[in-house]
Amino acid sequence: DLFYLDSQGQLVQQQSGDHIPFYQRPVLSRSLVLRLKDVEQERTVAYLLRVTTGSAMTLRPQLQSPGDLLVQEKNSTLLYGILFGLSLFAAVLALISWGWTRQVAFFTAAAYSLVYAWFHFTINGFDQQYLYPQLPALSDRMIGVSGFLFAALLLQLVRQFTPIRRFFPRLDQAMFWLLCAHLAGALASLLGAYPLLAPWLMLSGLLQMAVILALMLPLIKQDKPVPLLFFAMLLPGWLALILQVIRNLGGLPYNFWTSHLWALSTMLQVVFLMLVLLVVLNREQQRLRQQLEENSALQRFYQLMAHELRTPLAVISSALTNLQWQTSTVPEAKPRIERARMAVARLNNLVDNALAEDRLHLLEQGLQLEPVVLVDWVAELQSLCLLTEKHQLVIPSLAPDETVWFDKQWLTLAVLNLLDNAVKYSPTGGTIELEISMDCEHWTLAVHDQGSGVATADIPQLFQRGFRARQHRAISGLGLGLHLVAMVVQTHGGKVWYQPKAVGSSFCLQLPVTPAATDAHTMTDAH
Repeated sequence: DLFYLDSQGQLVQQQSGDHIPFYQRPVLSRSLVLRLKDVEQERTVAYLLRVTTGSAMTLRPQLQSPGDLLVQEKNSTLLYGILFGLSLFAAVLALISWGWTRQVAFFTAAAYSLVYAWFHFTINGFDQQYLYPQLPALSDRMIGVSGFLFAALLLQLVRQFTPIRRFFPRLDQAMFWLLCAHLAGALASLLGAYPLLAPWLMLSGLLQMAVILALMLPLIKQDKPVPLLFFAMLLPGWLALILQVIRNLGGLPYNFWTSHLWALSTMLQVVFLMLVLLVVLNREQQRLRQQLEENSALQRFYQLMAHELRTPLAVISSALTNLQWQTSTVPEAKPRIERARMAVARLNNLVDNALAEDRLHLLEQGLQLEPVVLVDWVAELQSLCLLTEKHQLVIPSLAPDETVWFDKQWLTLAVLNLLDNAVKYSPTGGTIELEISMDCEHWTLAVHDQGSGVATADIPQLFQRGFRARQHRAISGLGLGLHLVAMVVQTHGGKVWYQPKAVGSSFCLQLPVTPAATDAHTMTDAH
């Protein structure tokens, strides 16, 4: 028992286990140290009676020598300094990993590390002493909030980092509902219900950790590194909880080691959590490396395919030209030869796209920008565009001296891709319109057709490499043309977008009039 005189001079008794608000304590501190003397056999022995408050409101008297007290205070300060430092380091590592991978699991790991540190901050009374000494009820609520949030984040961490959903889907669903119950407990604690929920939190924490530990054993066989690390991470905490209950029941002595069981186990948990993060990051790095290798192999395949196809296509094209000359007097042969010539031209276009995309990766910082007279360039586009008898190309009227800067080779290839798509995806024919508009800083080119258009769901993915709109997959193609267009325009410092119409499609390119926006690229004289 501890007795002290209150402000009215009345003797007040406090017992170990009482919940004492911070502002009602005899000394406003987490520890009250009283010097005692024991006179026995003509010698005086000095003792220090230390009353500590592990949860900011629970008294824990200890009789210690001055030397033991000093050593314990130093060790306690060092212990919590290491604990909070490790927790912050783990949170920073997890946030960096989240920023790199954008995987929510890493954000959960950062939140788990910070909330666990906050739980220790509240359960040891630091919050009431330093943050709100005049609001004792708030400290009680924060203990409940941090405890329930810690339990909920632990469940989510296990669900996200281990393959529990794949092997135990029903149990994963049960864990989700338990997670929701913990969140409800955190809300109830914030509203002041923690004293009623405290026993449930302790019991559910013990059962929850026991179930998770049991789950990790079969998962270790399926995915050894991460479940094994989780098992090693949670086992010390589970044992610490059991030992703390035994200590509270009087089965273990109260000393430095038994009073800091959770803190010691948490330090181990944080270390193993960082190992989990490093293992998962290593896996993600290997996955990205494999993806890059697959992309590189695919790019090499495109290049090889393009080179191998050039020779037979040239032979076929030459043969068609000769055949067209020899059958010029046969009217029935003309449309058939024309269809064959268009098919060969489209194959040549696909080959050019594959090779051009490969070269464009190397030319992103080396475009040959030059002033181009638009009226001459549009006439060149008109001569290069492969039209059928069903289609008609409408070109804009431009001033004879209208000049803009761009890489003529690449932008010509990009616009020809749009014109070729306008022909290909309007098989019933119609008008294809090339529109050009100008302002002070930018010029815009649009290609309008009267084809089948693009489904609204496919528009966000139109310019991705290899993407084919669903309703157009029956038409031959590799999904490279629009991707190449986007790369050319973006390399010029411009932007490209799709504009839906009531009938047909519109693809718009906006580019800078002068090379000011692309001054990093190479510029050449007009000649």
